[in-house]
Amino acid sequence: MRVIPADQVRKVLDPLPVSKIFGVGPRTAQRLASMGVETVGQLAERNRDQVSADFGASGLWIHDLAHGIDPRRVTPRREEKSHGMERTFPEDISDRDELSVLLLAFCEEVGFDLRHKGLRGRTVTLKARFSDFRTVTRTQTLDYATNLGPRLYVVAKELLGRVERAPLRLIGIQVSRLEDVRTQVQGSLFEEGPGSRQQWLTSVDRIEKATASADEIREKYGRGAVVPASLLGRRRQRSHGPLGAPTPDPGAQPKPPGTENEASN
Repeated sequence: MRVIPADQVRKVLDPLPVSKIFGVGPRTAQRLASMGVETVGQLAERNRDQVSADFGASGLWIHDLAHGIDPRRVTPRREEKSHGMERTFPEDISDRDELSVLLLAFCEEVGFDLRHKGLRGRTVTLKARFSDFRTVTRTQTLDYATNLGPRLYVVAKELLGRVERAPLRLIGIQVSRLEDVRTQVQGSLFEEGPGSRQQWLTSVDRIEKATASADEIREKYGRGAVVPASLLGRRRQRSHGPLGAPTPDPGAQPKPPGTENEASN
């Protein structure tokens, strides 16, 4: 490990090729070169908002790194393997619409936490506990990692549809197989058909830009400052609080499928 004093950051970083920045792969480096950006110093000189507009959320990361800024804590402890949220209800819930709204709030919260930590994940697990305390999980692994609430919710809702229709005492969502948000997406994932890669990149880039703007508002005014329209004004008619601001139960995160769970079919 090398510690660079603050007054030496520019001297050390500026001459380096932009490809030295973690998260700048060959394609990103080529795109930057077409903009006249070949060194870390040239990237640092560009307007941060413009880099964000050009590259989405990853643009903010690489621009910050070009300035020697990385908010993640340096720690020798083991990296986080999963992140999730669950809620035990004071009364069983059988209304699927009500459960779906809860999942939406959870996915937005988990997505925000992952983005805040600079992480995204590929595996989504839904945990459900019935009134007889029987617990099941349903899991799906995505083709690409995400930390976007809407994407997590689409998967979580599909997983809920694979759970027996019976009153639930607990529901939760977990995202695992985490990776650094700056990890490059592999091109082999987009060989399904012509244009599929570009369509995916365009869609994700659009959502990431909107999400980045919303996150800035959340950071400034609180997490409840921006919520999905379907959560506006909706509060639980039970005692476990507003949907716009769910909180995880301490030490109670969904677990990977194990002996207590039914097989996921």
